[in-house]
Amino acid sequence: METAWVVIGSCVGVVLGLTGAGGAMVSVPLFVHWLDISLKDATTFSLYAVVMAALFNGVAQFRSVQYSLSIKIILFSLLGSLVGREVKPHTPDLLIKVLFIGICFYSFYSLWLKKKSNSLAPKQFRSKGSKTVFVGVSGIFLGFLITMTGLGGGVVIVPWMISIMGLNISQAVASSLFCVLFVVTGSIFVQFDTVIKLFDFREILSLGLGAVVAAFLIRLFISKLSVQKTSSVRKYVLTFILFSTVLSLLIKK
Repeated sequence: METAWVVIGSCVGVVLGLTGAGGAMVSVPLFVHWLDISLKDATTFSLYAVVMAALFNGVAQFRSVQYSLSIKIILFSLLGSLVGREVKPHTPDLLIKVLFIGICFYSFYSLWLKKKSNSLAPKQFRSKGSKTVFVGVSGIFLGFLITMTGLGGGVVIVPWMISIMGLNISQAVASSLFCVLFVVTGSIFVQFDTVIKLFDFREILSLGLGAVVAAFLIRLFISKLSVQKTSSVRKYVLTFILFSTVLSLLIKK
């Protein structure tokens, strides 16, 4: 087994299991700094790590998934992934880095600075049609971001579901894992020609092993915490990941 790949898979599994987000924020810097992989290839490898971690962490939380909302996001995100597939090969690493860091700052803003308000809660949508359009546009944008940056999307989905769609933290994390699993899988397929060139069975198996172990340990850990403590842990862990990721990308030449 490739030890580094097992460790990276474990890190992604721990972060996704706790927060429903941030898996790629962990894996991309590790791929870049530890394994000396280019940023563009690291964003592709991160898709493998995120989809396996989401699968193993999501199984235990799928009862809290808001399926109607999640399925709409998944379907629309495929369109965004198709656009991202055409744009990514012509995009310089610097622009991808800027996009990646921008998403990190957005997530930090949503976690700590954005005032809690129900002004954008679901009841404010004038009709089902307007809500569907809004969700559709959000899904397309999400698919584009995932393909371009290698992010699993949870760093956008979780804050969006809580602050705009009005879900609680448990519903948001579970729905994020569900969306991430299928949206990232879709992103892998739409850029299959690129992804298959980087595929190595031993490395991917090692990522999966790390994700399985992490998923098991995280479920044990969460089961021993109260809902309030779990929410606090999730918030602080994601914040730490955001700052660490931005710092690591800024110092990378």
